[in-house]
Order: sequence, then structure tokens, then C-alpha cells
Amino acid sequence: VVSDEAKDLVRGLLTLDPTQRLTAAQAAEHPWFKLKGRALARRDLSRTGASLGKFDARMKFKGAVLMVQ
Repeated sequence: VVSDEAKDLVRGLLTLDPTQRLTAAQAAEHPWFKLKGRALARRDLSRTGASLGKFDARMKFKGAVLMVQ
């Protein structure tokens, strides 16, 4: 499930007209980041780094396999 705040942020970032698109500063102040910050503060992310490392290793392996083909 994607929250309405997340959808609004993505819409703002993907706006084609650069004059209407969210800037980095505006995006950083978006309510979605405020909500996520509070939710993440209560979450244990200690295993996330290891998971990302495994994912990266798989992507490197896949890239090597594709190069050999």
C-alpha cells in the first residue's frame, strides 16, 4: 500500500514542467519525509546494511554473467 503522501511526493518530483517540479529543498520538506522519519526512528535498521550488501553482490554477479554471454 502506497500512502497518499508518497504519491503526492512522487507526482511532484516527476512533473515534466521544471518550473512546476519540486526542488530538492521542497522535496526534503515534504510531509512524507516527516512521517517516514518518525516511523523509521522507531525501527531497528541494523540488518539493513547486510541485506543491501547481499543485494549488491547478486547484482554484480548477474552483471558478470551477462557479460560472459
